[in-house]
Amino acid sequence: MPLTVISPADMKALYDAGAEHIIPKEDASKELLRLATASSEFEGGRDETGLVLDTEAILQIKRYEKTGLSLPKTDDEIYIYLGGNSPIAGLTNRELLEMFLDIRTNAGHWADLEYGIIETAAQLDVFSKEVTDQGGNALKILLEILEFYSDWECIDLDKIDDEEYVQALLDSLNLEADVAEAKKTEILITKRTIDRLVTSTQKYSDETQELLDQIKTFKAELTNCSDQVKGKEELLKRVEMDQELYEKKEELDKKKARLKDLNKEYDKLVGLAWTGIVGGGIGLAITGSIFGTKAANKRKEIKAVEAEIRELEKEIKRLSQLVDAIATLDNRLVTLYTVMIQAEIGVMQLVTVWTTINELLKSASESAENIKNAGDVLDVYIDLNRMIKPWEEVGQNAAIVIKQIQDALDQWARENT
Repeated sequence: MPLTVISPADMKALYDAGAEHIIPKEDASKELLRLATASSEFEGGRDETGLVLDTEAILQIKRYEKTGLSLPKTDDEIYIYLGGNSPIAGLTNRELLEMFLDIRTNAGHWADLEYGIIETAAQLDVFSKEVTDQGGNALKILLEILEFYSDWECIDLDKIDDEEYVQALLDSLNLEADVAEAKKTEILITKRTIDRLVTSTQKYSDETQELLDQIKTFKAELTNCSDQVKGKEELLKRVEMDQELYEKKEELDKKKARLKDLNKEYDKLVGLAWTGIVGGGIGLAITGSIFGTKAANKRKEIKAVEAEIRELEKEIKRLSQLVDAIATLDNRLVTLYTVMIQAEIGVMQLVTVWTTINELLKSASESAENIKNAGDVLDVYIDLNRMIKPWEEVGQNAAIVIKQIQDALDQWARENT
């Protein structure tokens, strides 16, 4: 996601427009990572640590995947599934089978996306080690240069973010010495180290963008399946229903209408997930995103209505296999709406993480190349340290995602025993 220039007036406008959080540039790396892994301390964020999707969203996907892959795939199977032949135009066995096959194909594509999300989580874990090890070596070299040109006996790294301490440290440095010439080997090693990290982040950014494109394709296929099911739903009006089935179906339709309204409200709330800010540095504005309090509350409302719908499904299945088959598919597709928003925005967030870190590293590399004196070394050290330090908190993302998927499977198994 491109970064945009923003003025103080625009910053005020963001708050006036409802921005819930404005993150200063010095905290950009830290909060980007925390937000992407759902471990932010902001109120209203997700209730659990995770990546891209929370466990409830993964469970919704699993319900769709399992339902889709269990659909009939042959004439004989659909005959058994429906308990005979459906004579209703538009709802014949052959017409239903064509739709079921499209849904089976789409549901089967989720496995690759699931693997991609696990891989993305693993990339965060790998890079966290890479950046803390290699970046840590670069910081060590820069620190040695600072100590060489400072009249202090020791530099307290715990105070390196304190403005007064940094100013005192700057005053202690010999700014007249030609550091570029005297320490050119050390500076070159530092720059090359940073450049390797630039290459890694670009690779991860490209691969995450590919995952985002795949999710968008899956979402488009899902929309096509949803349109087909909606058409069949309309045809259910031709099905003769006894009073109990009619009332249950009518109640279900009202619940789904409510769910669709909530989905639209959620869509509006998460219209802007990230706003990058450049202008004297990078910052981050969070406005109406999946991290906002309103969006979190809306997800709770949606979850409650979805639970009511699942209870109605059980009652309808007892009364009519045909009605249940169409209604359940429609329910699964409607409930996936917010999940796909979450998936798409979640991966977009990771693209933003990699793009932002990549830009920060490029800037650090350029600054290292232009080092002239000890003051320049201090600037590079501070910026690089702020970018690297948050990665020390990153880890076990792949294990977290795998556990989420297993938890979702366990819950699905409990629902179907």
